[in-house]
Formats: sequence, C-alpha cells, structure tokens
Amino acid sequence: MRDIHETAKNGASLTIPVVRSFEPMTYLAIAVECAMADLPQAAPSAFPRLHRWCEDHGVELGEGLFRYFHFTADGRTLVHVANLVDRTVAIDDDAEIITGEMAGGDYAVAVHTGPYDLLYDSTVMMDGWLSGRNLAKDERRSAQQFEPACQVEIYRNGPWSEPNPAAWETELRMKLA
Repeated sequence: MRDIHETAKNGASLTIPVVRSFEPMTYLAIAVECAMADLPQAAPSAFPRLHRWCEDHGVELGEGLFRYFHFTADGRTLVHVANLVDRTVAIDDDAEIITGEMAGGDYAVAVHTGPYDLLYDSTVMMDGWLSGRNLAKDERRSAQQFEPACQVEIYRNGPWSEPNPAAWETELRMKLA
C-alpha cells in the first residue's frame, strides 16, 4: 500500500518556485504530436534532426527545450522540440523545422533535479505552489483540451553531458496570467 505522502519515486527534487520576468525568446523546433505516454520515445529523437538542420544552415543553438501547446482529454499532447536561437532564421516552406517564440512576461520558474520520468510530479507541485499563492497560469481549458499559453521544460543538462539521471537539471517555466 502506498503512503499518501509518497511521490512516484525517490530521486528527484524541485527548488521553491519564484516569479521571474522574461523578454520574448526565439526558438527553432520540430512539432511532435503523440500520446503523452509515447512522448519519452517520440520527442527526443527530433533533437538530432533539428541540430543537423541548424548545423547545415549555420545556426548556433542555445539551450534545448520542450514547449507544450496542448494536452487533450484522450491523452495526447502537442509539443515543440526546440532549441533557443539568438536571431530570426528564415525557414523553407517545405522544411520540417519551424520557428517559434516564447512570449515575454511573468513566469513561475523552478528547477527540477532528477530523471525526466519525474517531471510530471514537479509540474503538479508547481501547480500547487501557484494555487497556494493565488497565482494563475495563462491558459485556456475546455472539456476536451488544456492549452497553456507557454509551458516549457529547458534542459540545463541531461544524458548528453551527465550520465547520472539523478543529476539532470530541467528548468520548468509556466507563463502567468
């Protein structure tokens, strides 16, 4: 039997969230739509394709991120698998690559340390922190879909630079209303 105070697993932590203001940020991405359960397999494979395209086009990449656009009642999500860039980039109409912008404004921000399979728990903890402070995310909800204005996971490090999943750091950002 599970203890009601127990999280999904040990091995992760979340900093106390803070509110920070950001200027708009430009990114290049590949859109991935899939069942949320398939995201760990479907989305990361887009990074090598994005990085190859950027290398071929002389685009220097910043930090990698996932930007979530919607979550549906049937368990699907649309996410941009992206890297920040420091300039606007022209994209061919037939390219798989798209350009996007993270809106400027106030965000709730916290750092999740630990494996990616525990990011959901950290996201729920941030939701609780927001609720406890009477802060609201900028989002639209319907019976069929939840659309955050800007919810991102920025990968500070990960398996490409750190072999120990307990040391992976992911910055979570949720745009505030």
